[in-house]
Amino acid sequence: MQKIDVFISRKSADAPYAQKLYEYLTAQGLTVFESDNTLKELGNADYIKAIDEALVNSTHMVVVGSSAANIQSSWVEAEWLFFLNRKRSGKTSGNLLTVATSTLNLEEVPPSLANYEVIPYNEKNFPIVYNYVRQPNTPAKQAPKNPFPAERENKVLRWVIGGLLLLLGAVFAFYYVQPYDATVILQPSATVQINRAYPAFQGGKLAVVVNNEVKESQVLANGEVIFKQLPYTTKGEKVAIRLDNPYWKTQQDSIELNKSVRLTIVPNGSLGVFRGQVRQEGSAMAIPFVSIQIDTDTTLTTDAQGVFNVVLPPKMQKEQYRLRFSKSGFEPKDTYQDSSNYFPNSNEAIYTLRRIK
Repeated sequence: MQKIDVFISRKSADAPYAQKLYEYLTAQGLTVFESDNTLKELGNADYIKAIDEALVNSTHMVVVGSSAANIQSSWVEAEWLFFLNRKRSGKTSGNLLTVATSTLNLEEVPPSLANYEVIPYNEKNFPIVYNYVRQPNTPAKQAPKNPFPAERENKVLRWVIGGLLLLLGAVFAFYYVQPYDATVILQPSATVQINRAYPAFQGGKLAVVVNNEVKESQVLANGEVIFKQLPYTTKGEKVAIRLDNPYWKTQQDSIELNKSVRLTIVPNGSLGVFRGQVRQEGSAMAIPFVSIQIDTDTTLTTDAQGVFNVVLPPKMQKEQYRLRFSKSGFEPKDTYQDSSNYFPNSNEAIYTLRRIK
């Protein structure tokens, strides 16, 4: 894969914001990875491998988000944590930026991202982003010195306009249309291979955006959810959706509203991210190139800093794994225990080996 100037990391719900930034940066001559656009150009069916290669070959990263939940979703967080680890280990000197929409409060930005530059999402602020990610020996663009005051003014204006539009819409709906109930049925994908030990879908919350308003309703264990009293004019309208569940996500980011809608769900990747470090007993010294066996069928090797960071495909994902560590000259810290449990939802794990005397 060729060298990439900028990797745009975002959740599917924030794709429209990322698209505009992608179009601006590519128009400036930069090579930009944005999954919806770049994966189509690459024609690579193995999207996990393509994303991993792009992360390794990217100079800068821009995280685009409209909420704390979006930028801390499993895939997005895994991407910026991977880039952050490369910065900390000296593998890249590129910039890490967060572009936050008006719905994301700055105090909600994770500390690891807030330590770097945070820029309000506004097209007039795109030159600020460009100046951070431009290629060497290229001139900087004229950009606002302080984007925040203007952003706050625009936010007030948007709230005023949005409020007026909602008021006009409510008046129209009250006088001219009859509301209806929409039943959405969520079903696991029949084409994606899923591990038998993967947690079964047991409900959650589904949100839809209707007339600029987020409507949220509880999903029953059988996958059924009902949105009551929707405006008649929304029938057939394509709307954004968001599923709140620890292990599952919707396969598509939008649906066409109707009285009955079927929606496919797939694993959200939260149980497939392996990351941690292997160290010597009694010290913080890393052990490089340790062989790690995951259960009985997969083996990986730590890097020179003893770090491992890998994403497993859905057919291998489950809630708990058994890891076995092996390295010439070392043995498990507890000699009676030759393997360790790993829980993907836990924080970055530290494993300890004892040097054989």
